[in-house]
This record gives sequence, structure tokens and C-alpha cells, in this order.
Amino acid sequence: MDLAGRRAPLWIAVGLVAAALTWSHLTGGEDEPAPDTREYAQAQLAAAEGVPMVLPVTLPAGYDYGRLYSFDSGSRDQTGDGTSLTDLGLPEGYGGADASWRHADSREVVFFPDPDRSSDDDDLPIVAVCVQPTSLDDEPCSESQDARHLQRHLGGTRVAIYVASKDHHDVSAWRDLALTTDLSRVRWLH
Repeated sequence: MDLAGRRAPLWIAVGLVAAALTWSHLTGGEDEPAPDTREYAQAQLAAAEGVPMVLPVTLPAGYDYGRLYSFDSGSRDQTGDGTSLTDLGLPEGYGGADASWRHADSREVVFFPDPDRSSDDDDLPIVAVCVQPTSLDDEPCSESQDARHLQRHLGGTRVAIYVASKDHHDVSAWRDLALTTDLSRVRWLH
């Protein structure tokens, strides 16, 4: 009995699978873009239509790219026929297959201090940027104005910038940053 002859199809199959996996890896496969890229930010923001995300053009010294993109649909009738998500037993912000169910009344992104920063920036807080239309009756974004909270405006949006960490409270470095809704202008995205 020739065992080497019977194993040949197995080795060919293993070789073909290995070649396919290598090709998939080299051509990108189904990998998600890196979180510091425009493609990633665009994909996160595309999860819902509605208020545009306002981002800083540049970041204050010591900060890394934005993370934890999210949106809030508030109490909006997201089905278009008077039925609320709660009436349907679905959680707030449910995406579903129908894009009309994904409407952002507010958006938020969080910025962490860069883990590779120098030690003299150790007092940087985690900062969240929350955006909502100025015409919105509800206030999903903080209205406070103090050392921990800034209020800015861009077009028809109100931008709340606030400390999201317990340790440090100063957001003054975010006070005069240029803001934009155009991802191509955001310099910290690659």
C-alpha cells in the first residue's frame, strides 16, 4: 500500500489553504482599518445619519487620536411610523438593517493622552467631545461651563468638550482649537 500517494491530495489541500490565507492577509482581506485613519472614523460616523461629528483639526500636545465614537438617538421616533424603539423592545441606538432607524441626535468621541508622550504631560485628562444640534430641545451633551467643561459652536451645532477622567480637570488646551466636520481637514487622522 502506497501511503505517500494517498497523502499527496492532503498536502495539496493544506498548501492551497495556506496560499489562500497568505493571499488574503497580503491583500487586506476583511480587516478593519486602523483606528487612527479617516476610513475608520468615517465608518464609525456612518453608523448613523443626523448631526455631523465635529472634530478638532489638530489635537493639543500630548493627545492621541479619537476613540470610542458613539451616538445617541434620544427619544426620536426612529421607525418613521410613530412606533418607538422601546415599543418594539429594541435598545436605544439600535442600528437594524434599515438606515432610517439610525439617526444621531448627538455624537461623542473620546480622546486619551498619548501613551507614548513624555512624562511632563502626566496631568492630561481624558477628554470627550459631544456634539448636538443647537435646535435640539433635549440636552444630551453637557451644558456646564467651568474648568472641566467648555462650550463651543460650529455652524448649527453645539460642541461640549469635557473632562471624562477623575484625576485632572483642565480642558483649557481645547479652548481655541480649530474645529471641523470635514474629515479631510483633520490632521491627526491618517
